Amino acid sequence: MAISVGLSIAINTIDNDVAAFISNADSGVTATTGDIEVLATESSRISTVTTAASVSLAIGGTGVAISGAGAAAINVILNTTNAYVSNSTLTSNQSDVLIEATDTSAIEAVVAAASAAVAGGGVAVGVSIGGAFATNLIGWDLLGNGSPARCRPM
Repeated sequence: MAISVGLSIAINTIDNDVAAFISNADSGVTATTGDIEVLATESSRISTVTTAASVSLAIGGTGVAISGAGAAAINVILNTTNAYVSNSTLTSNQSDVLIEATDTSAIEAVVAAASAAVAGGGVAVGVSIGGAFATNLIGWDLLGNGSPARCRPM
């Protein structure tokens, strides 16, 4: 009898808070030329490759070969990106006031599993199973609770 098992698991989490702000500028902010810009940018990336392989070979009077392989990738991004002005006066004499928050986070996952079982003999049995899965979440935690990836100008 021969038994073989292969297993691979990747777990990745990114949880960033990004903020750009002007706060409590008592005398205000004035631009005599050009724009006033309050910009917050987030661009998290998860890139994962997870593989598993298993091979089992049994030869004899009674040959029994069992093989199993499993691969998994679990990826979570929970970001908050804010751009804001609070308790401040902004004055742009000739141009614009721009408050902008952007989040371009992304997940790329490649997951593969391969399994083979070979048995030979008077009585031969070969059993093989392989499985692979990926869970990619942006704005949700692993328990399925909403924790929205927020991106907002305020």
